[in-house]
Amino acid sequence: MNVSYGYLSRKFKQVSGFFLGEYATRIRIQKAEAELLGNRHTILEISDICGFANVKSLEREFKKKHHCSPAKWKQEHSGYILPKKG
Repeated sequence: MNVSYGYLSRKFKQVSGFFLGEYATRIRIQKAEAELLGNRHTILEISDICGFANVKSLEREFKKKHHCSPAKWKQEHSGYILPKKG
């Protein structure tokens, strides 16, 4: 069965409302949210665990969804207080 990625992605969007890449990013962000609340890994480790190319990619996609950094989101959703610099 020869099906192009573009064709498959368009058909997936018809059914789900998301292109394949968009859906994959949503799943990776959900995994990152769970990992952030788990307090077991650094942001670097979480970006790797969740399949992002690097921390900047995770931060960029996270900010698109939440309008804040992963660290700020963690602080707001877990009661975790970021240490003050200085």
